[in-house]
Amino acid sequence: MTGHIWDGHYILTNARRWSALPADVRDVISRNFSDAAVKEREDLARQNSELEEQLKKAGLTFNYPEKAPFRKTLEANGFYAEWKKRYGDAAWAVLEKYSGTLG
Repeated sequence: MTGHIWDGHYILTNARRWSALPADVRDVISRNFSDAAVKEREDLARQNSELEEQLKKAGLTFNYPEKAPFRKTLEANGFYAEWKKRYGDAAWAVLEKYSGTLG
């Protein structure tokens, strides 16, 4: 319940083969994969919520830790700065759109 990880599907392609495809085909593929990624996130959120309710009904207790101390420790140890440097400002902005400000 810490929300510290998300593990989705990664779609990879050979750069040479990808660039050999016509631009309109690449656009269709990219658009459809992007649409599918949004639907996947929606499905995961729904499934997580439904599963939590089912498990609570079965007697499982959930703990909801405060996230601020975890984030503070990660920031103090340079974790966020390192990953922001690796992925760049654009990717980091997309991450923070969903996670909130990270260090």
